[in-house]
Amino acid sequence: MRDSTNTSRRFLLLFHRSTNGIPYSENEKWFWRRGIWASAFLSVLGTIAAFIWLILLITLPRHHAPGTPPSGINSLIKQWRKPRDSVTLLSPWSSDFTKDITPISCHSHNDYRQLVPLFEALAAGCTGVEADIWIHDKAGSKNLLVGHSSRSHNDDRTLQSLYIEPLVTILENRNNISAASRGSNNSNGVFQSSSNTTLTLLLDFKSDGAKLWPLANQELEVLRSKGWLTSWSNSTGDINWRPIIIVATGNAPYDLLVSNTTYRDVFYDAPLDDISNPKYDSSNSYYASVSMGTLGKIWFWKFSSVQLNKIKTQTALANEKGLKSRYWNTPAWPVSFKEYISGILVENGVGMLNVDEFSSTLFYLLVTRFVPVLSEESRGYLACLEQCKLDRMERGFFNNDGDPHYTTEDIFHENKNGTHKQPKDEDILESKRNSSSLIVDLGYSVYQGYYNATSRLNIFKGIRYAAPPLGALRWQKPQSPAEARASTIQATAYPPHCPQSNDAPMPANYNFTRSGLGNEDCLFLSVWASPNATNLPVMIWIHGGGYGTGSGNNDFSELAITNSNAFIIVAIQYRLGAFGFLSSADLVTSGGVPNAGLYDMNFSFQWVQSHISKFGGDPSRVTIAGESAGGGAVMLQIMAYGGTLGTTLFSNGIVASPYLPMQYDYDGLKPEGSYGGITEAVGCGKSNGSAFDCLVATDTLTLQNASAYISANGNYGQWAFLPVTDGEFLVKRPSEQLLAGEVNGNNANEAPGFVPQHINTTTAFNTFTQSLFPLMSNSTLNHLHQVYSIPPTTPGTLFATAGNSGPTALDQSVFAIGQQQRANNLYAETTFVCPSYWIASAFSQSWKYEYSVPPAQHGCDLDAYYAVNRTYLGYGTLSPGFRTAVQKIWGRFIVYDDPTLPADVIVSITNRGNGTHTGDDISAAGTGIWPQWSTDRYSHEKYKMLKLNMTGGEETKVLWTSADGGVSFDVSENTGLRVRADLEIVDAWGWEGGRGARCEFWVEIGREVPE
Repeated sequence: MRDSTNTSRRFLLLFHRSTNGIPYSENEKWFWRRGIWASAFLSVLGTIAAFIWLILLITLPRHHAPGTPPSGINSLIKQWRKPRDSVTLLSPWSSDFTKDITPISCHSHNDYRQLVPLFEALAAGCTGVEADIWIHDKAGSKNLLVGHSSRSHNDDRTLQSLYIEPLVTILENRNNISAASRGSNNSNGVFQSSSNTTLTLLLDFKSDGAKLWPLANQELEVLRSKGWLTSWSNSTGDINWRPIIIVATGNAPYDLLVSNTTYRDVFYDAPLDDISNPKYDSSNSYYASVSMGTLGKIWFWKFSSVQLNKIKTQTALANEKGLKSRYWNTPAWPVSFKEYISGILVENGVGMLNVDEFSSTLFYLLVTRFVPVLSEESRGYLACLEQCKLDRMERGFFNNDGDPHYTTEDIFHENKNGTHKQPKDEDILESKRNSSSLIVDLGYSVYQGYYNATSRLNIFKGIRYAAPPLGALRWQKPQSPAEARASTIQATAYPPHCPQSNDAPMPANYNFTRSGLGNEDCLFLSVWASPNATNLPVMIWIHGGGYGTGSGNNDFSELAITNSNAFIIVAIQYRLGAFGFLSSADLVTSGGVPNAGLYDMNFSFQWVQSHISKFGGDPSRVTIAGESAGGGAVMLQIMAYGGTLGTTLFSNGIVASPYLPMQYDYDGLKPEGSYGGITEAVGCGKSNGSAFDCLVATDTLTLQNASAYISANGNYGQWAFLPVTDGEFLVKRPSEQLLAGEVNGNNANEAPGFVPQHINTTTAFNTFTQSLFPLMSNSTLNHLHQVYSIPPTTPGTLFATAGNSGPTALDQSVFAIGQQQRANNLYAETTFVCPSYWIASAFSQSWKYEYSVPPAQHGCDLDAYYAVNRTYLGYGTLSPGFRTAVQKIWGRFIVYDDPTLPADVIVSITNRGNGTHTGDDISAAGTGIWPQWSTDRYSHEKYKMLKLNMTGGEETKVLWTSADGGVSFDVSENTGLRVRADLEIVDAWGWEGGRGARCEFWVEIGREVPE
């Protein structure tokens, strides 16, 4: 009690004595000194806090205000204070502003923070820019305003003034300069250092999407009309890459965007957190984005393992679909936190990195990790990076081996699209490490490819195999390339595709400059080869497209990987449409060559014989392969020069759904009609001189437009410019001459996309056959009607036939019944199916299969050969075991000359790693079970083929629309995890009610078809 009282008093005395000047004791002095130190510490701490607060008050408003532009455009901004002046003050840009700018895969989300957002983004090299667009609140105004919120609207800041008008001026200048020096086809992008780089313009719809959609499309028309917008076409299933790609996000109406099933030039920003939804793919989307906030709170400035796995999964799914993943709303402060997040995103394969600031150390990381393929005039930039690495190693940014701390895996997928794409980043880095093994000297030029770490393949894209077929070389046989050895050519980007000419009917919204524009200088090929290849067999791929569309820009990595990279793949391009298959008596007498496209193919085969050994290939073991027109081309190459070439250029062939339309003489009815049409269209029909010489002198845009127009205005589902019997390359019709042995196949429903879908009566069917075969006599037509007769009772519902029992393809399928199916089947058999029978019968060793997976439309089988066929019906219906089996069938034929699967291969495909069975039944493809095609015409029971089918799963309805848009209905296919392969050996002669006999009928009347 005493201690307690004294202590209390001590405190009272301390207070009391301090007020009366009484001297302190030692204990009191100790407390006093502690109090002074505490007060001083708190004072200093308060001063620091006040200083930080003052800094924040000063910097935050400036942080959210339009920032200072990069120094490269300071002079431009000093002159240009209002966006309305953008067009007249572009001279600094249009001269040489971008010559030293390297494009980077970053998305500049800065329209509301920068004075001139487009220029500042391009000055930093970003390949993606964004505009938040609004409907003007003033009645009657059609200008779309740009701003982050409605409060930031300014009449001067519009989509036209800030983006569209400057882009038009930039691209006009870029292409005018190029046209004067290189004969460009109007495809140069905004970056002078990288002409093939596509710029993404992301339109964030802020107002009501349905109301904003037509206004936005109207604003884009100036870019559309000049052919600068990247587009997707259902006719080819390909993306036509151009200088700009438009992506819509925010309130953009997805349903309106995908409502056009034939053509699109505005793509969607798919939700990355719903990326597994099958409705989002590369035909309708380009970005796949989500807010960083969906990952959850980032504690202690580090991602959790759950968050990292989510990032990896989302980016991998986006990459698999060919979409660019993007995370927006990423933290901008502190800088170290921002750079940590950016590094993790880069490391995990994000497609585009959102940025607003262009001045941090992050930007060096972007340059070294995201640098796209550069044009030839700026290849030296990659070499510069090596010195940059050395400089920055001293500052701790790199490991001792010179590699950044962040590593990249699968940042960019190999792409089926056009030249405005880039390979994966690690591929370029690997190319630099192993440059000596990736350099190939072809004599006339030296090329350097790159290594793909995922597929473990050396890849060489865009190797020239022939001289540009321009000017006087139009409609001439291909010539050897001129020597160009001044520097090593980087073979890292797909080449430009050849001019495109679609089949009829022409879509209502067809615009040549956005749908068909190509480059006449297109005779290139690409090579996929194992780094350690030595005397490996070779497959040459010939793309399809009706001899009028398509390109060699397909990714064959999956086919190679499935077969342990045991063969080399070469994908070629050849002249298309009028450029490759124009024919007439005038052309021949004037010195032109019909079938120029076929000569291109043959010339590429000669290139393979001369050079494939430099890639590790064996020129004596070459298989040529193709689908649709590519498959038909394989057959025509077998027939080349009357078959006198034998096996000098190739020894095997794979023919998938061969498209062999009627083959007229070079001066026949159809070729002469197409020749007259194109000469009239370009103004050469009224020339006093030679019409052919006039065509040779016609500019490329006029000629490309005419080729596309004439082709798309012919008979339904047909092309105007096709192979002909010229007396030199093709001396006979296919039904007369087929000489050599192979594996080949067709699809169950080849014709619906090529036949008018309004044939409902016998009269309509007769009219269709008369228009299809104008040279056929009445007696032969009557015979044809008997051969293709059907019961008078029309079947009830749409379903797939069994083939060997029950209803037949004569009047029943998943696409049509009755007279319509009668017409579909007739066209399919004469154009696709019977040629596969003839070629099988012509070889001493051949195997035949039919792809019957519903709906088995023409082209569906591509999904089995390489899984990029996402635009066709039937995509997603194949089990992994089915796809692997088909790819193994191809691979074993290429490597071993025998497509059948040994027992151990079947077990490896159908058994999971845990020992359970997949449920796939592929035993019918086994060695000793799948027989060779009989060569005995009179032993019909020996005509056996392999039926490739799937069973199980859930029935799914998919909307199918005819090419002219006149007919739409649901088609059934099986989907889901429970689909299983179901292969079977069947009788091909009696298939579908006697298909073998009907094919013999076409041989008998071949002269009148002409078949």
